[in-house]
Amino acid sequence: MQGPPTGEVVYVPPGYKYDVATRTWTSPSGAKYTYLKGPKEHAVEHVVAHCEHNPNKPNETLFDLEKDEVLPLLDEAWPARGEALAAGQKNVFVVEMGRPIGTRGETCVKIVTKPGDPSSIVSAYPIESRALALKQELAHVAKRAR
Repeated sequence: MQGPPTGEVVYVPPGYKYDVATRTWTSPSGAKYTYLKGPKEHAVEHVVAHCEHNPNKPNETLFDLEKDEVLPLLDEAWPARGEALAAGQKNVFVVEMGRPIGTRGETCVKIVTKPGDPSSIVSAYPIESRALALKQELAHVAKRAR
């Protein structure tokens, strides 16, 4: 598989294309994954990290999946994402997957994309429902407005 130098990113399934110039993975359904905050953290690593408990984030939801199952799940969700929730500078999509995907029985995936680039995923994690995601985003926007 064509990709970055050894050791940069793992858990990318076959069929994903890697652009060396932008260091971006593109999935078969067109979702993009690139570096987030400089050269140290790639979106693939960030998304896959939602498979493991982080003691610094006790309320974080986790995928009930193996790491190599996360990107295929997102590639399944990507074409079904519909309209983004209004969220200021980022786009937030919530897709009902029709089956439990989270460790707490969540059946939806929340996908957050890069500001100004709605095809570049920066984060994704299980969530209970679209209504909960909308409530969270409205609270976040209100908090920023203060």
